Amino acid sequence: MANSENTRQKPQPKDDEIDLRQIWDVLSFNKYKIIASGGVGLLLALVYVLVASPVYEANALVQIETNKQNNILGDAQALLGGGGGSKSDAEINLARSRMVLGRTVDEVKSDVVIAYKQMPIIGPVFSSKEVKAEEALKINVFSVPDDLYNKNLELVYQGNKKFTLIIPEIKKLPEVRVDGEVGKLLSYNGLLFNLQSITAESGDGFTITKLSKLKAIDTIKDGLSIGDVGKDTGILTFNFVGTDKEKIQLLLNSVIKNYEHQNKEFEVLSAGRSLEFIDKQLPVTKDSLRQAEDLLNEFRHKNATLDLSLEAQSVMQNLTKIEAELTTVDTKEAEISELFTKDHPNYQALIEQKKVLQKAKADLVKRVASMPQLQQDVIRLTRDVEIEQQVYMQLLNKQQEFSIMKASNAGRVRIVDAAVTFEEPIKPKKSLIILMLTAGFAALAALYFIIKSLFNRAIEGTEAFASLGVDVLASIPLSLVQKSKDGLFLKTRTEKNARTDFLLAQNLPTDPAVEAIRALRTSLYFTLMEAKNNVLMVSGATSGVGKSFVSTNLAVVMAQSAKKVLLVDSDMRKGYVHEMLHQPIGSGLSDVLSGAVTFNEAIRTTEIEGLDFVSRGEVPVNPAELLMKANLETLLAEVSGRYDYVILDAPPIMAVTDAAILGQQAGTTIIVARYGLTTEQDIENCIVRFANSNVVVKGAILNGVEKSANNYYAYEAYNSYYK
Repeated sequence: MANSENTRQKPQPKDDEIDLRQIWDVLSFNKYKIIASGGVGLLLALVYVLVASPVYEANALVQIETNKQNNILGDAQALLGGGGGSKSDAEINLARSRMVLGRTVDEVKSDVVIAYKQMPIIGPVFSSKEVKAEEALKINVFSVPDDLYNKNLELVYQGNKKFTLIIPEIKKLPEVRVDGEVGKLLSYNGLLFNLQSITAESGDGFTITKLSKLKAIDTIKDGLSIGDVGKDTGILTFNFVGTDKEKIQLLLNSVIKNYEHQNKEFEVLSAGRSLEFIDKQLPVTKDSLRQAEDLLNEFRHKNATLDLSLEAQSVMQNLTKIEAELTTVDTKEAEISELFTKDHPNYQALIEQKKVLQKAKADLVKRVASMPQLQQDVIRLTRDVEIEQQVYMQLLNKQQEFSIMKASNAGRVRIVDAAVTFEEPIKPKKSLIILMLTAGFAALAALYFIIKSLFNRAIEGTEAFASLGVDVLASIPLSLVQKSKDGLFLKTRTEKNARTDFLLAQNLPTDPAVEAIRALRTSLYFTLMEAKNNVLMVSGATSGVGKSFVSTNLAVVMAQSAKKVLLVDSDMRKGYVHEMLHQPIGSGLSDVLSGAVTFNEAIRTTEIEGLDFVSRGEVPVNPAELLMKANLETLLAEVSGRYDYVILDAPPIMAVTDAAILGQQAGTTIIVARYGLTTEQDIENCIVRFANSNVVVKGAILNGVEKSANNYYAYEAYNSYYK
């Protein structure tokens, strides 16, 4: 009856299936907690976007001209089809090199970091300083010994151009305070410091850090990114991020200018070296050409005018072309031999090309060998002249090209767009952060409740009892009033087993929990009529399930129905029923069983009409043995005849064996389970324990039922009914 009224039965899903309705119920029931979690995420997001420093981005565009050749061997990469790597990769690595960034560090003096002395994180947010720290302090000279690199020094302005420089502890040396004056060089133990000017008020503090050269370079690298604009376009985009709009623009402009400058230096140096080589080679090539021409003229003079056949002319032209290509290949081989081993794919490709040219040359030589000797001589001499002419003209052209390159002082790098900082910060993305944190916290809360529901093995409905064949006599909702009273009471008590003396059935009879106990009383009325005696034992699987609350309040409502009731605190170890009834512990059950007093002497009346009470008495050494030795059946039979109901508040069966002994004398045994605490396994073990002692459990009570996703509708209906 109570079962049908208080809890709506729901079909159990299979173990390998997800109950979507259950998930929906969990989310619906915990919607306000989920919303609150989203609110926490929103609050944290607002705090973050308020505290976080805005990050800006500066951008620049640089073009790299790829058609210039800085030496006579410059087309080797073209011959090899690009050489197996991106041309821009080398330029990007060069722009990020210590050579380029080191010049930027020296130029911008980024190795000196100045900041106001203030609270971290929130200090900058609430700072009233209108002048940047780097502008407030103008430092002319700042050098430190190696031990002070990357260490924070503190400067405190004393007013009247006086300041104190605080040097931190190094090498177990104590902290040192050195006084200085604006405009005067301060020297101390290898440290040189000259403050040109200061804009501050007396008492203002600054932190000054001298970074090592490598640390300063790495700091720039962290904010610098370089990438291609399209494939093989020769255009690079430079990006720099930081919290100071002006500083990142200054740094990026310095980086691209130093990158351009080093390229010019390299181009001029390379052009000078190539020009030096050509100047040495030209006289030698000119002499070789003159000798070849003299031999050809002499041969023609001796043999008069001699015309080559069409075949001979074709062979000579092809042979001349191949000879020129072989000369170029040999030259290129000499260059790449310094860059790659013979096993490298680039070197192997050049060798293969050389083999092809050599084979073609050998075929042409065979054709020449089949011609008359006179034509062979003409072809040979003419070929030598043309080859020397081609080499000589090529050297002349290169000489002019490198002379112009050296004189122009021009490189292959051109700055298309100078660095400019965007007005709007790129970080933090306020709207995105607010959305992600709000949604993320809400989603995590929802996931938590879903997982908690799926893995919760505690009893949250009567279905678990039905599967074990146990009738649920009542489902008692959690009394918020009782919970509040218990909480306030425990805050003021130090005893481990202390409980409040607030008796719900007496002080608040309209509470839904009391109404549920009245329904239990009705159910037990019919159950006790069929029992062997009028003794009712209330126990449980474990402690903390509320069995004393149920038994005490049940005794009260039974007495209120004009019945004579005897409540016996049978938990001789930790019983506290006397506190709930505002009774001293006095002589009780343990004293009766030990023979110190009689049952009649231990029985005390209460302020509730019809309700008598027997306390647990003094805690005995061996409660279980005391129950077994004493004539408990006779004692209970003696008092049960004078009362309509005798209620035994027994200890939990899983903790001690007392309940199994008491259950054999009781006509009816019921167990109490706690909502959200007692597991199905606990109930099963409890029933087995009683069965092993020939005690039959007549029913169960689900105590402390809270509103949850599993019983939301039944709980609301129950509360509405009893309001």
